Amino acid sequence: MLDQRQVIAHIPPEVSILADSGFQGLKHPGICLPWKGTKKRPLETSQKEWNTLLAGLRVVVEHGIGGMKPYNAASGVYRNRLPQADDKFNLLSACLWNFYIN
Repeated sequence: MLDQRQVIAHIPPEVSILADSGFQGLKHPGICLPWKGTKKRPLETSQKEWNTLLAGLRVVVEHGIGGMKPYNAASGVYRNRLPQADDKFNLLSACLWNFYIN
């Protein structure tokens, strides 16, 4: 879905993208993906430390998305015809979530 919208083409190469293993096919010089281990090739200690660090950074974003979900800003279908009303609703739900956690 990200490639179809060509969002990645507009992100500068010096910007890092913290992603999970679902974005492995993504072509960007600044993408940071977790290491994957197998039975035959288990992860080394440094790779496990990297995965832990990356997960610690990403969990903040995941909790923010989860906090906005009760407002149905990202999951519900918004049928208003006002221009950019869906973006304003997303912004409002993000503000409510930030108000809640502070």
